[in-house]
Amino acid sequence: MPMPRATRRSTQSGMTLLPLLGVLVVMALIFSMVVKLAPVYIQHYNVVTSLKNISAERTSDARVSKRDIRAGLLRQFDVNDIELGKEDVLIEMKKGRAKVTVDYEVRKSFIANIDLIVHFNNSVEF
Repeated sequence: MPMPRATRRSTQSGMTLLPLLGVLVVMALIFSMVVKLAPVYIQHYNVVTSLKNISAERTSDARVSKRDIRAGLLRQFDVNDIELGKEDVLIEMKKGRAKVTVDYEVRKSFIANIDLIVHFNNSVEF
């Protein structure tokens, strides 16, 4: 026999306004972070591609100098619109082999006085 309507417990499911707002705030922060960091990672992809290109170009050369490697890499950076300078590129020559390291960090403002800092360190040997 069913219980009278007044004594039955009603069960409600769902989210109230406050937890919903909390979820929306967290999602907005994550979306904002992705929007801020996407160009940084696209630039990093271009840096890695430039390193691979310079390695492929210089592998065919028998003798190559630091100056030629740096000029070629900086030219690649100009073509790909990468804002890195000479201080971010380290070139080591040992026994006819070259190791090119690009070490840099990017700082993007996030919210108020909070910054997002991303550090990259890539190298290639040829």
